[in-house]
Amino acid sequence: MHKWVLLVIVMFSSVSFGENSAANIETVEGANAVASEIAENNLRATTEMNAHLKSQIELLEAKLELSENHQAAVLGTVYWALGGVFVVVSLLLGFGWFANFRIYERDKDILKADLSNTLNSRYGEIEKNMSDWAINIENDLSGKFKELEGKVGSVVKSRVSEGVKSMGNKFDSLERRVFTIEFKILKTKMTEEKSKNMALTSALNLVKLCWQNGSSGEIPDILKFVIKTLDEGGKFTADEIVTFNVILDKFPADYKTLSDKVREKLHASEIF
Repeated sequence: MHKWVLLVIVMFSSVSFGENSAANIETVEGANAVASEIAENNLRATTEMNAHLKSQIELLEAKLELSENHQAAVLGTVYWALGGVFVVVSLLLGFGWFANFRIYERDKDILKADLSNTLNSRYGEIEKNMSDWAINIENDLSGKFKELEGKVGSVVKSRVSEGVKSMGNKFDSLERRVFTIEFKILKTKMTEEKSKNMALTSALNLVKLCWQNGSSGEIPDILKFVIKTLDEGGKFTADEIVTFNVILDKFPADYKTLSDKVREKLHASEIF
């Protein structure tokens, strides 16, 4: 701005000088001196202003740096505060979850205990009711059974007795028929067997059959057949001789003579 003022003054001075150059040279020189002084003053003012502006700029830079440092410190504090808040919130959430879990476990145990007590109580009531019901049914059935037994007992007993007797007779008849068939088969084998040894085996089986069924009337003839066959060279096995001696020991005194002869023949015969 001072430069423009100086330029205007110089131009004005130049114009004035052009108009009055011939009249007043001293006035121009004085004006130049004044303009030079003004220019120096303006330059000095400009220098001072620049220095002042530079100091203001440095002050502003210092303030800006201080502000940035302050903001960085505040931002670090904010970060630490946020981290602390996050940790506190995490701890609170964890504690809340743990507390809720403990409360849940406690409530679950309480509910389990209540349910168990209720079930036990209900079970006891049901068991008592079932026991009473079973006793009542048993008493009713016992009374009905006694009443029914009194009405049909005699009829049932007589029918059962008749049935048992009839079955006994049928079994006896069947046993006699079976004995007769077995006796005929063994006797046929004994008399028609070509091998003397096999004939003696059939004779032993026939003696056992007759003795077990109480048909002792055929035993003497069988013993005589055994004596005859032993004389003809027939042989028993060792086990058959032992079995025959055991049977002979059970015979009554009526068969003593034949039994002794058979023993002698068994003792004297060779073992098959």
